[in-house]
Amino acid sequence: MAKPVSPGLTLIAAPSPLSPSKLQLAQNVLATTLNRKRLREYQSWKHMRRRCNNPNDAAYPRYGGRGIKVCARWNDFALFLEDMGLCPDSMSIERRDNDGNYEPDNCYWATRTAQSRNRPGFVKLSPELAAAIRSETGKQRDIAAKYGVCQRTVNMVLRGVTWLCN
Repeated sequence: MAKPVSPGLTLIAAPSPLSPSKLQLAQNVLATTLNRKRLREYQSWKHMRRRCNNPNDAAYPRYGGRGIKVCARWNDFALFLEDMGLCPDSMSIERRDNDGNYEPDNCYWATRTAQSRNRPGFVKLSPELAAAIRSETGKQRDIAAKYGVCQRTVNMVLRGVTWLCN
């Protein structure tokens, strides 16, 4: 549902239910700097820009240092908020393409679980891969290296914690 925030700007609410206090805060976000600083969307925007643009930021090597940029449109918080909408509870900004820039077509609000699956080196464990791991003998670290998973994953598969045997 679109809500006018100021002339020329429409705030598009995220599909999840929002508390009235958060919605009111979002509607007033452009009115005062204090409200901006309290809004989760503003914090996401600020941190996104810092890790891409500030070489002194601890996360810069994984973002700006790899060439990840923030699109020019999103240098304006109001336009970022217009494109992304309100952040649902327990979510934060995520890029669909982990090597792509922060831009409207590549970003969405995601859970920690979704974000953990979008990391470099993440291997989606299929039932077939779990069966292959279970059929192996030898040291777990060698099995992990063979299939490109971590040793903990191998351990969990062998103990039946992940992908239980039929």
